Parts: sequence; C-alpha cells; structure tokens
Amino acid sequence: MVRRDVTRVSERLKFVWLWVEGKSLRAIARETGVGATTVSRWIRRWLHEGHVHLRQHIRKETHVNNNTKTTALLLQKQQQAAYMQDTRTALLQQAAHQQDTRTTLQQAAHQQDTRTQLLLLQQQQQAAHQRQESSSYLMFEEFRRAHLLPHVIDAGQFVYHHYHPPPHLYPHHIPYYTDVDKMPMWNLRLH
Repeated sequence: MVRRDVTRVSERLKFVWLWVEGKSLRAIARETGVGATTVSRWIRRWLHEGHVHLRQHIRKETHVNNNTKTTALLLQKQQQAAYMQDTRTALLQQAAHQQDTRTTLQQAAHQQDTRTQLLLLQQQQQAAHQRQESSSYLMFEEFRRAHLLPHVIDAGQFVYHHYHPPPHLYPHHIPYYTDVDKMPMWNLRLH
C-alpha cells in the first residue's frame, strides 16, 4: 500500500514539474499517457495544498445532476486558465529568484576561499622576503654565486670550483640552509 502510494506521488510530481517547466496540459497528457483533466486536477491540488496532498484519498461518490456538473466544469476551466498561467509565471519568477540567490551564495563562498588563498600567498611572500633579508641567506647566495662562476676563485685556504651537484641531489635545486655552518662542503677543495 505504501509503495504504491509513493509511486503515485512521484508520477503526480512529474506532472507538476513538467507544468512548471512550461509545458501545456495537453503536451503533458500526451507525454505521460494520462488524461488532461487528471493532469490539471493534480496540478491544482499541488498548487492549493502542496505535495503532501498528491497522495491517494478515498472519496465518497457525490451524486450531482449531469447538467450542473458540465456547467460547473466549464466555468472552472475559464477561471483556471488565466489563474494557472499567472501561477506558472509567478512560480517561474520565484524559481529564477532562487537560482540567483544560490549563485550569489556560491560566489560569496568562492570569494571567501579566494580571500583565504590570498592571505596564505601574502604570508608566504612575507616569509620569503624575511628569508632573503636574513644574513645567512645572503651569505649562502654569495656562496652559491661563487660556485656558479665559470672560473676557479682562490679564497685563501679554499679553492672554489664550479657547482657540481652530487648524484643524489641532481637534478634538484640547491637546498636552502639557514645556518652557513651546516652547508655541505662537498664542492670545496683544499689547496
């Protein structure tokens, strides 16, 4: 009983969503194979009562004269045509407004992320700037530049040869050392 009820609700919701997308009742009836009156009934019920009332309801038969029924239906159709069109446009406008709100929220979240990334980038740049200003880094840069020169430089008790990285570091860059004393001396040779 419950499973059948769920499938009925999903079918009826399908009518509603096709109608909200802008399809006519006849087009929905042709597509789903259900009568146009049935489709319009479920759409009306959804408009007035929401999706909860798309479930199956047990009704008692109402005995009404055929002429009265026909007249009432004709009057209803005239009234509902304009009403349903107005409601459809209102719903579409509402949906468009919700879409705009969602995109602005996404943009706000994205901007928040970008701000965090920019903050991290600024911190990294500041740290790099401080490193460059530190004396040990400057000494290391001078040391490195001396090893990149094409000729051998005599500096007292050491002879600085060109820079030849050991095989375990090649092809990586020279590692950064905060303390000059901890720098490797494998590229320095004694006289």
